[in-house]
Amino acid sequence: MSDIEITLVHPQTQETQTIDLGYSWLVMLFGFLVPLCRKEYKIALIFFIIYSFSLGVLSPFMAIFYNKLRLAGYLHQGYKIQNIDGDLDDKTLQELISKIRG
Repeated sequence: MSDIEITLVHPQTQETQTIDLGYSWLVMLFGFLVPLCRKEYKIALIFFIIYSFSLGVLSPFMAIFYNKLRLAGYLHQGYKIQNIDGDLDDKTLQELISKIRG
């Protein structure tokens, strides 16, 4: 589990999503099936292509970036950050602020 948990809310539908920033053990173990089950088809396709060409060797590396890709995708869909729980270092906080603004 991660020390940082971000709660997102969509302003029109009031749908909420919770994302733990950090390493995704599920993606490391199950690969592209995780985003596929979460109906994140674009990420699932990208992971499937990468896993196919690398024969799964890059699985531990993709698990590092998965939650950040999810966060960026939800922010692109119009979700707004409602709450951030956990300890943030300066670099991570600046990344989040830049995503909120742009």
